[in-house]
Amino acid sequence: MISLRGIRNLDGPASWLILAFLGIITIELNLIGINYDPGRSLYLPSFTGFFFACAYLCRPGILPVLASIHILRHGIVLWNLGFDHPWAIASTFLIVLLIPTVFVARLLRRLKGPRGFEDPAILLRVFLFFLFVHLAANLPVHWWFSHQAGGMYWVYRSILNSMSHATSILLAGRFFGVLLMGRQSDLELHNPWSLIVILLFSLVPGIVWLQEGVPSFFNTLVLMLSMPVLLILAANFNAIWVLLALIAHGWMITSLSARGLSPLAAGDENTTALVTYAYLIFVVLSISIINLLSTRKDQSRKALGLWKKMLTRRVEGRTRALRRELEWRREAEVLISNLSQTDHATEWLNRSGLSNELNQRMIHEKGHYVLLALENYRRIESAEGYTITELALMGLTERIEEELPSGALYARVDDIHLAFIVFGPNSSLPDSEIQHPDAQLSPYTDVANFLVRLTELCEEPVPAGEGNIPFRVRAAAVPFEASEDGKINLEESFKHCRAALELLSDDRSARWTILEGSRDENTTEFRILNEVQDALKSKRLILYYQPIHSSDGKRVIGCEALIRWRVSEDRILGPAAFIQTVERDDLIIEVGFYCARLLAQFARDAISRGLGLDYYSLNVAARQLQLGSFANKLIDIWTESGLEPSSLKVEVTESAFAGENDSVISNLQTLHGSGISIALDDFGTGYSSLSYLDRFPLDTIKVDRVFVQNLSHSGSSRAVISAIGSMAQQLDLSVIVEGIEDESAMNDVSSLISVSGWQGFHFSRPLPEADFLQYMESISTSSQAV
Repeated sequence: MISLRGIRNLDGPASWLILAFLGIITIELNLIGINYDPGRSLYLPSFTGFFFACAYLCRPGILPVLASIHILRHGIVLWNLGFDHPWAIASTFLIVLLIPTVFVARLLRRLKGPRGFEDPAILLRVFLFFLFVHLAANLPVHWWFSHQAGGMYWVYRSILNSMSHATSILLAGRFFGVLLMGRQSDLELHNPWSLIVILLFSLVPGIVWLQEGVPSFFNTLVLMLSMPVLLILAANFNAIWVLLALIAHGWMITSLSARGLSPLAAGDENTTALVTYAYLIFVVLSISIINLLSTRKDQSRKALGLWKKMLTRRVEGRTRALRRELEWRREAEVLISNLSQTDHATEWLNRSGLSNELNQRMIHEKGHYVLLALENYRRIESAEGYTITELALMGLTERIEEELPSGALYARVDDIHLAFIVFGPNSSLPDSEIQHPDAQLSPYTDVANFLVRLTELCEEPVPAGEGNIPFRVRAAAVPFEASEDGKINLEESFKHCRAALELLSDDRSARWTILEGSRDENTTEFRILNEVQDALKSKRLILYYQPIHSSDGKRVIGCEALIRWRVSEDRILGPAAFIQTVERDDLIIEVGFYCARLLAQFARDAISRGLGLDYYSLNVAARQLQLGSFANKLIDIWTESGLEPSSLKVEVTESAFAGENDSVISNLQTLHGSGISIALDDFGTGYSSLSYLDRFPLDTIKVDRVFVQNLSHSGSSRAVISAIGSMAQQLDLSVIVEGIEDESAMNDVSSLISVSGWQGFHFSRPLPEADFLQYMESISTSSQAV
């Protein structure tokens, strides 16, 4: 709904149309009042009041529009009546109306602002001042018009005409003025049925006068009885409703008096007009003054009520302020205490704060103390400075905090160590490969999942400044059990984890470890191995498959088999939770052959369904290659399944070449000689010499995803990828790029290197066997459709 203030300010085309429409309506009411006869002297000109209200409150732009409508409509009427020069006469009528109306309206606005009608004294002055100004402009026009109209009493007509327009200012002008002010309080109507009854009573005289044979005395009595009704209206309703009733009453009086039906009708038309205008002026001024005084009384009563409420609120506010001051003092004391127990950069607890928080909680349940070491923090600080490093640390801690399990505590115990306290058996972080969070795990697998997810959150570089900061982290966890008084010795837990992290730094492949409760006991690797051994026997170790797409991305040419541990029917762990421990034990040999059999069975099923691939990639650990008979056993597993050796690709990491073990070299040569291709996985992230590319039988290089992820903000990554491409071309090696997350990364790499295969989430995540075969079918269907 368009606001009335918006109409007054001409906000939009709709406001112009509404005001123009009101102008047309009020002009037509003028013409109806004189029965389209310019010689009529008794009527109530609604347009004058509306025009005055617009000149008083609206932007000046609407006045030429209303003036044009006035000239056009009156010119048409005069032309139809046969007047000479009808447009000149219509223009003259407008000038006589325009000059006093705009002059008085602007003067009132300048002297009293937009609320000039709210003062009874000002209301009377406006009426008298407009009457004299309009009369001064009206006399010469009526003198000239009297000759055009065939002669009439032009002095009387000028006075009567000016009185009618001045009366319109009191009625229609004030009505439209209140309406255009758009104040909600002026438009309120609490008793609509009472207003309707009063309006009907104010129109009763007209109904009586229309009846034939009614004595004149009774007609006059009915008119007098309408006055109390109007007084009741003035004392109990807002100005706009009072003015609406007065306009209806005035229209009735002037219409019936002009027809000689009211007791105000005299012997001639001019006398009737004079008496009627005098009645209207008296009634309008009286009722308006009573309404204004009543409104002021209500406003005064409301003002006193508001003043009382304001004083009450001030007293209550001051009371509350005194209470707040006392609260602020207590809060300040708490804040000072909190500042002494909070790290300023991360807003996490510090070492003292963590200890106090635990002591306040009076812990009576088991849990784990986890210590996360930021290994390269001080190196980043030296290179980037304090500000950027702290920004990166804040980003990292916010990322971790969003995914911590419920009830966990977290702290920054010193510059390079973050500590976590996690409780209960189900304290693992959310994991994208874990389908059901309520599945029950063993105490080891639960905290292992927590550590895996924690290190994964730290792997992605953190935006800071104009670049991204990569953190390198390791983590250690130690179980705790509170004493009878609920106290926990964090110092001992910290020392246990710190010592474990120092030992862990010697193993580049290990990212985390779990300790027993005592500092002198060994880690729980034997427990991991036992649980994995049980999973192997019960065939709860499964394979997921990630597709490898062709260089144009339209065809799946291969897949990489990735091991998973099905802990329960609804929960699956990724390799980061157990494979590092298994690779350090001979158990990896048995696990490796188990995975080879699963992959061979999968390849045979895919071929039988017409979904065979160019090759199937199997990850092989260094300890497997150190077994002298490894290559022959792997070849037997593959060929006994009816598969060609050329369809198998063995992926090894650079750590397999460390020490140049004779068995490793022999196994690789045997595999390569049988037709099995050898791929160097995660190239560029290990510690081997580039000379291995030439000295070992390799067919493929797999570019690690870290270079792809840093491609957009690291010039060195672009240089490394370009160099890898040049070396691969010189050594006749194919290149597979991992970690393709979107098409833009794929396009960037394509501009630097010749690629034979793509692998990454842009195409698909690792999928279970059934989902992978379904994915293959969809790709095949899409290719045929094209």
